[in-house]
Amino acid sequence: MALLAVALDVILAELDNSLHIRTWLPLVGLLLLSILFGGCDLSSIWIGEREYKVTLQTEEGKYVSADEFKQQQLFADRNSVKEWEVFTLVELPDDQVALKSSFDRFVSIDTIGGNILVARDKELEPSGRFNRIDIGSRMVVLQTYRGGYLTVNDQQLVADGARSEEAIKFKISKYDQPAGRIFRDHQLFYLLSGLLLVFLSIVSFQLVDHKRWAVGLLFIGGILVRVFMVELSDYLHWWDEQFHALVAKNMMDDPFRPMLFPHPVLPYEPLSWVAGHIWLHKQPLFLWQMALSMKLFGVSTTAMRLPSLIMSALVIPMIYRMGKIGFGQNVGYYGALLYTLSFFGLRLTSGAIHTDHNDMAFLFYVAASFWAWFEYENASIKDKWKWTLLVGLFAGGAVLNKWLTGLLVFAVWGIINLAISDRRSSMKTHLHLVLSVLVAVAVFLPWQLYILSEFPELSSHEYSYNSKHFFDSVEGHGEDLAFHFVKVEDLYGVGWPILILCFVLFWWKRRRSVFTLMVGISIVIIYGFFTIAVTKMIAFTYCIAFLVFLVLGYTVDRILDWIVVNPTIPRRRLATIIFHIVLLSGLSYFNFNLDGIEEELTMKGKDSTSFIHIRRNRTGLFKRLPELVPDAEKTVLFNCKPDDAVQIMFFTDFMDAHTGFPTYEQYLSIKQRGIPIAYFDAPSAPDYLKTDISVSVISENYH
Repeated sequence: MALLAVALDVILAELDNSLHIRTWLPLVGLLLLSILFGGCDLSSIWIGEREYKVTLQTEEGKYVSADEFKQQQLFADRNSVKEWEVFTLVELPDDQVALKSSFDRFVSIDTIGGNILVARDKELEPSGRFNRIDIGSRMVVLQTYRGGYLTVNDQQLVADGARSEEAIKFKISKYDQPAGRIFRDHQLFYLLSGLLLVFLSIVSFQLVDHKRWAVGLLFIGGILVRVFMVELSDYLHWWDEQFHALVAKNMMDDPFRPMLFPHPVLPYEPLSWVAGHIWLHKQPLFLWQMALSMKLFGVSTTAMRLPSLIMSALVIPMIYRMGKIGFGQNVGYYGALLYTLSFFGLRLTSGAIHTDHNDMAFLFYVAASFWAWFEYENASIKDKWKWTLLVGLFAGGAVLNKWLTGLLVFAVWGIINLAISDRRSSMKTHLHLVLSVLVAVAVFLPWQLYILSEFPELSSHEYSYNSKHFFDSVEGHGEDLAFHFVKVEDLYGVGWPILILCFVLFWWKRRRSVFTLMVGISIVIIYGFFTIAVTKMIAFTYCIAFLVFLVLGYTVDRILDWIVVNPTIPRRRLATIIFHIVLLSGLSYFNFNLDGIEEELTMKGKDSTSFIHIRRNRTGLFKRLPELVPDAEKTVLFNCKPDDAVQIMFFTDFMDAHTGFPTYEQYLSIKQRGIPIAYFDAPSAPDYLKTDISVSVISENYH
């Protein structure tokens, strides 16, 4: 309602008072802030009515905990609440409940282990269902699925009570972690400055003849918004980013020998991309860029993500230039504007989506190859050779990021040469294409020959593994044929039926243009190929996002042109105001998605059991480890939690890191080689480590 009121005020003021530009610009600025931040609740939001966070407290005041150091067994022995003392209560039919630990495991009865309660099940089992019986004074007892009751034996929860009088009484309380600040001061500065510049860019594009100012403001605003995204998480995102980051760090000193774990102390699987030594799972160009950035600015998450930030921002002027050459500057600007605040693109830049920086680099190089080809088509005959070389250079870079799909521009170029009669008979056009292909091959082929010679077994395995993506479901990423069409809304903020309508409008009005033909062929090739391919991941089709945004920009241009020229609409000044309102509203709602950013990358609505909180806390501990372990660069670290070894190796200089403890034979072998040992303390640590005074024990809270 507040948004409608602001819009109505602006329109009425224009009708009644014929306001000047300097008067209504602040109102539109307020409208922008109202759209972006109006209605955003910065307090915590708790999960649905059938699930909520709780604590369980006994009559004696002790809190129940699922203790990871004791094999996830439940004890009623804690005086305060931390993450292990928080459970998710799941309400089931017939007044039954289930409990999940902070590690997202269901609590159940271990009948083999003496009817003790443990939190180990990924799925809800019959032994994890309990009847909740209220006994007054806000206390309850829990009855097992067999009719018995939960009791306490030496502070441990056991399901052995035959009568309700023997049952332990719990006070179940909703757990409300106080909401902290969503964004820090420097993050807010980047966000608000970036959005302000984007807004000023929109105004400038409508009111100033020199459009380069508008594009410049849009570019700088896009950079600041991307800095905001990169700065949101000072930890490594799960899966791909952490592996890319560690390999890039190791390439700082040896760029032609990609390594995950550079000094493996224990035996390893040589063909594994998650636990091996030499790492050829991805082409190296984006890793070289990350390594160079960290070489210049130091090892940090910000420096590691900086190349993605720069490449993501550079796509903005590329989209504008391609649109201006092929479809008019309005189309180019609107397409660039939509891309600038694209929710998916911003997340990809920050590393929050699997394939992260690899797909962002791929988008950049594919977009750059098409931009160079647009320039080639627009250039005079004598200048075409320069753009021919650049097309090949960028296409080769695309292949050197994500293999042969990077040659897309040549497939489109070749089809157009054969489809248009005057091009079909032009020998020069064909020679330019061949020359460009040769340049691309010269860029990516040397690396392929090098790794085949230097790492023959692993490189052959990776080439074979890549080909499996088309014929087999790799790593559980098999989806149905409609997958990439269903995911269109996640990528572009509009459903696939709307996108198809936009494309039909685009094609119908401009189907005779070589650039329109290029857009259509590219989209058909990419969506056709990845629809047929068995392995499917959400970002596979994003390499042509710049073309999709041009189609959307064309649609926006047609709609807004109708508003401006339609004789039933009042004078142009009012239409321009409406233009701003519609465009900014659409951007904030469909593209930027501040609520989605808060949900995915901040602590809003989360507590100490959340993935983000745990990652942040552990990252802080990892950065302190060199202070706790002398000569860390010569030391091997044990008992890391699953997935933490890679992060520890990125944030520290440990020689090696492993989950679990070494066997006695491995321990002796390491000692004989004179390698210091350290481990995270745990009751399960073997005696040969506990009794070795030369072994460093890290007793910091690590869970």
